[in-house]
Amino acid sequence: MKTCPACQRQVQEMEIECPYCGVIFSKWTPRPETFPNKSVAPKKDNKWIARYKGMIYIGLVLQFIHSLLRVLLPMSLPDLFVFPLLGIVLCMIGLHGYARMKGRSGVWVLLSIIPLFGPMIGLFVLRRDSIEIPIESERSVQARKRDLTSFSVFVLVTTAVMLFQFFSFPKAAIREIHGPIPNLFPVLIITSDERNIEYHAHIIYKRDLDEFVKTNPNYSFLVPDGQWENLKNQLKSETRGYFKVEQLPDGKQSLEVGNAVHDEASVAGWYEATDKEFFPERYRLVHSMGQFSAVVMPSFTLGFLCSFLTYDSFLIYAFLKRRRQGSFALR
Repeated sequence: MKTCPACQRQVQEMEIECPYCGVIFSKWTPRPETFPNKSVAPKKDNKWIARYKGMIYIGLVLQFIHSLLRVLLPMSLPDLFVFPLLGIVLCMIGLHGYARMKGRSGVWVLLSIIPLFGPMIGLFVLRRDSIEIPIESERSVQARKRDLTSFSVFVLVTTAVMLFQFFSFPKAAIREIHGPIPNLFPVLIITSDERNIEYHAHIIYKRDLDEFVKTNPNYSFLVPDGQWENLKNQLKSETRGYFKVEQLPDGKQSLEVGNAVHDEASVAGWYEATDKEFFPERYRLVHSMGQFSAVVMPSFTLGFLCSFLTYDSFLIYAFLKRRRQGSFALR
């Protein structure tokens, strides 16, 4: 008697084929193990899982700190949008790596766009996933190469678009004035004492201009010659405003005046002025959250689009390669 290597049953010694499972003994070869052992993940991969989870936790902490500071100290802090931006980036890297280590798709990174709650949902769901890390193979190497290339494209495109948007946004936000003058249009007014010896610079918004002129009849829209630098330094020490002036041949002056409305918004105005009149030309109002949305959201959108196109290109190339080799299965 001998044991069938396939079904482990006892058969006659002279049999060349198993009567139970039909295996031909001379042609039988052990079946290779298709699926890896899922019981324990390698230690080095466990370290990477801990690192990715740590990135998610740090990103969540940064976003929470930013939200807490905005609630407790809404008007006494400068713009801190770098905190949520850094937090989102860390959550993206962490979720992408954690999902891949769990054998899931990198699309889980999209949850990081939702502040605070998105990464927490992704982390909670992925932690309950029982899928373990696959063994190293040619296929897994190609998958990691594909993921690394897609993520690199995302980082490069997002960074490039973000830098372009950041430097071009101030010019893109400028609007020509063809109708009523905006209430927050800033105007530089120079007052002096009765002997015109001491000058003082004021940045007044259009909404407050009439009242200011009534209470300060000795005013001028022109910056006196020889006083430009002194008045700039005086404004810098007293306010967050600035001005640039250019003398025109007809006696007028061309001015650019800017000021911070509050900690999260600033205005700038361009106009020509005579002694008692000004003629507005262009205007810009920038809010930090508006700038954040105009800079960050298009950058991330284009980054995701290029990353997905790169990812799909790898899949299409792999499919066509297998098709040429005679395999039509998209694995």
